[in-house]
Amino acid sequence: RGGRMPGYPAFLAGVYSLGGGPRAAVLVQCLLGAAGAALVSLTAWTLLPPAWALGAGFTAAAYFGLIDPCVLLLSECLYSFLLAAALFFLYKDGPPARRAASFGAALGLTYLVRPELLPYALLASAALPLCFKGFGRRESALAAAAFSLFVAGWTARNYAVLGAPLPATSTSGSVRYFTLYLSKLSRGEDPGPKHEPAAGLPELERERSFDRAADALEGEVSLAGRLKTAAYNILSMYYPFLPGYDVTYMLLAPFWLYGLFAALARPELWPLAAPIPFSVAVFTFLGGPASRYRQGI
Repeated sequence: RGGRMPGYPAFLAGVYSLGGGPRAAVLVQCLLGAAGAALVSLTAWTLLPPAWALGAGFTAAAYFGLIDPCVLLLSECLYSFLLAAALFFLYKDGPPARRAASFGAALGLTYLVRPELLPYALLASAALPLCFKGFGRRESALAAAAFSLFVAGWTARNYAVLGAPLPATSTSGSVRYFTLYLSKLSRGEDPGPKHEPAAGLPELERERSFDRAADALEGEVSLAGRLKTAAYNILSMYYPFLPGYDVTYMLLAPFWLYGLFAALARPELWPLAAPIPFSVAVFTFLGGPASRYRQGI
């Protein structure tokens, strides 16, 4: 099936094949969570005074959005670790070509876990010459090529198995539908009966039925209503009383907002700052209000 990206199922399969089970996977994820916090600190060490770098590491270690996913069999823990690793490889001392290629390859692995990284990875690769001295078109091409190998492999696999060259997952129809359906439901509006595809439909045909249902639901909403939905989804990420709310997310929000503004004057910070608005944009239009989306951000 192509309903999920292959990275996290492959991670679980690796743990289980060594004789482990869910508890072993959780233990490995706890190690990855701790390593991710260390990578945050090491990356900050290349940009900030030592005290601030240590502060960044301790903050990552205390952030609930990086702790909670470690004990859940969901993709956020592995995603966060791989993204931290990609940024560490980019900022680590070394030849620009090696840094760019390692960055692209690590982003490729991260993409195989969660596909929302695609637009960020392509733009970050293209912007490398603007961000770092010694980086040029060659480094941009290396980063983009290393990343694209992973995208191409997954796309080719889907074409061979499903008959469609899907660069992400086969669930675009259901994602569209439930984004609209749950957003209306959470605002107290009546979205009508939940769509249920006919039993026994092939994977892609099932998603096409969701696409048709999403088109019908979207047709009932004016442009003003769609803008209202987007604004609601954005605000829900910062609303402090959603289920699953954790205070550390709101305490950290001023720091990464400051980081976004700092990146305006320091281009070398762009690759660190850009994942935030990209993630917010993705979940605004293809996610809806859910506390879990805060963890990836």
